[in-house]
Amino acid sequence: LRQLPEPQRPEQSRRSLLEGPGSVTSLPNGLTLEVPITIDSGSNADFVGMQFIKQHRIALLPATLPLNVVTVDGRKLLGGQVVQQTPPMLLKIGNHREVISFNVTQLSDTPIVLGMSWLDRHSPSLAWYQRQLTFGSSYCAQHCIQIGQEEEGQEEGQQLHLGMVQAVPHKYKGFLEVFCEKEADQLPPHRPYDC
Repeated sequence: LRQLPEPQRPEQSRRSLLEGPGSVTSLPNGLTLEVPITIDSGSNADFVGMQFIKQHRIALLPATLPLNVVTVDGRKLLGGQVVQQTPPMLLKIGNHREVISFNVTQLSDTPIVLGMSWLDRHSPSLAWYQRQLTFGSSYCAQHCIQIGQEEEGQEEGQQLHLGMVQAVPHKYKGFLEVFCEKEADQLPPHRPYDC
């Protein structure tokens, strides 16, 4: 019998199997940043690294609810509670877009981590071999913009506006026109009592 060569094994990586390119757009100023994103089913929340925030001078808000973060081995995070979050940002992964706020903490290897709450909400399908996500859940169909499913002829600004509408709290949905940049750049119609 002829001895077969031992099959080559792929290198083991310390990085998450679910890491890939994406981008975030700061909605207040429209700045778009290409960024690697890690999806971590061991994380209960969505995080952005403080170094990324400082590097790109992204304004922060107080966290809605402060978070106590515990590491994999049960230790509390060195920085203490997570007490800040980003304003709503437009997150793009492939053809998927959504508006999301991130909790701010110290991250070592990656600028953005999407956790189990994100996975539960979007329930993406994963082709493991290709490391490719597909967003086909009913949540995504109702709440997320997917490029290619939009009407042809829409401009980038219009698509961004659709994402921004999702960030408007429900109690203000009746006033959506004040959140539209096109409307905000125009004067109101002339009225009889105007000079």
